[in-house]
Amino acid sequence: ISTGKSSLGSAQALKKECQANVLGIIAIYSHTLQVADSNFKKQGLDCRFLTDFETVVKTAVEKKYLNKNHQKNVLYWREQGAEWGKNMGFIKTI
Repeated sequence: ISTGKSSLGSAQALKKECQANVLGIIAIYSHTLQVADSNFKKQGLDCRFLTDFETVVKTAVEKKYLNKNHQKNVLYWREQGAEWGKNMGFIKTI
């Protein structure tokens, strides 16, 4: 789950087309972005997931797939969202 938009769209479709009583969403993975949490709360739905961004990054560091500098960069990406590329110098502004 990133923003939760597609999951919430599915939940709404189930409610509308099947008269389902949707209590929440279960996912394998979530980026645990604040926007998703906010979107689920607005719809009154619970969201549960098996693993999340922080756990994946922590495990990648423990297994030495990422070093501490990489960890810092990917955590920064998550915090910055769409601004990350510009802040890192990948997107040039005119």
